[in-house]
Amino acid sequence: DGILLFEVSNREVWEKASNDTAGLTAFFNTHKTNYQWEAPHYKGRIVYASDKNKLKDAKKIIRKSPANLVDKELQALNDSVIYIKTEKGLFVKGDNKVLDEKIFKSKDNPRYEDEEYPYVYVHGKMLNHMPESYTDVRGLVTADYQNYLEQEWIKELRKKYPFSVDQEVLKTVKKN
Repeated sequence: DGILLFEVSNREVWEKASNDTAGLTAFFNTHKTNYQWEAPHYKGRIVYASDKNKLKDAKKIIRKSPANLVDKELQALNDSVIYIKTEKGLFVKGDNKVLDEKIFKSKDNPRYEDEEYPYVYVHGKMLNHMPESYTDVRGLVTADYQNYLEQEWIKELRKKYPFSVDQEVLKTVKKN
């Protein structure tokens, strides 16, 4: 019974939630206020370069290339020598020295200094107190969406297969 329940739950809830991008997007948009942050976040990319020309090339790629090809094209700038490194993600104050200095304007942390990659470029945007899309908080949204799908599935099952509890029989079970 347990294996069967697991398989049906997997099909009806867990896999569905993981693969249903349209459903996740709609669920996120409906419940957006549940995912507010206390502190602002910066969503973007940091490029560290070993020389000015490679940094200039990286800037061109980021500005002009389609978003889905940027990472691949940036990696193409490297050959047997790694000229650039990148970090991409969602950052808060204290996560990264470069962002603390350039974006969050923090004077608490020491300045970014790196002899190997002295040139830095930051590209992205500040998200004040709300994620931009469900992908920014994918884990939380997926878990909440799974709970929602499970509740809806149980409602459907109860409609389709009504049940009742015989209180007299239940009382006899409790006594023994």
